[in-house]
Amino acid sequence: MILLKNYKLLSYNEHKELLKIRNLDYVRKTATLDKIILLDEHLKWVENLDYSKQYFAVFYKEKIIGGVHLILSQPLWGMFFKKEIEPFLSMMAVYSFLDYVKHLEIKNLYGFMKKDNKEAIKLHNFFGIEMMDYDDEFYKTNLNFDNFPPKFFKNKKIKYQIQK
Repeated sequence: MILLKNYKLLSYNEHKELLKIRNLDYVRKTATLDKIILLDEHLKWVENLDYSKQYFAVFYKEKIIGGVHLILSQPLWGMFFKKEIEPFLSMMAVYSFLDYVKHLEIKNLYGFMKKDNKEAIKLHNFFGIEMMDYDDEFYKTNLNFDNFPPKFFKNKKIKYQIQK
């Protein structure tokens, strides 16, 4: 089962593990903010998060496999995962997160994705997320929740848990 755990509820060691993933070269190369984030800087930032910015560590079998976030005011989202996890597992994590967001009654969810991020492009295509040119480096993405979930997930009961 996928667990989405709010950053504010993470232990010190869980924050360290999350940042190890977030600061890996291949994650930073696909992120909109590509600098290395220091632990103290991260912890101070987390302290200042409010409900309008929801950041979750993604757990599977009690291990952190990535992170997802939602900024409600825009509404904007993003994600990152360990490189070695199975594609199906990242699909399950994204489905769980998007299902949670859909229940917040958001009609459209936006994001930004680097044009050379082939794995993310496959994932976005699978979920029917529209990609539009934004600039030379990024696509702007849009998920209209009228088209969610994709056919693959219709009539399936996917179990996940959220700790807010």
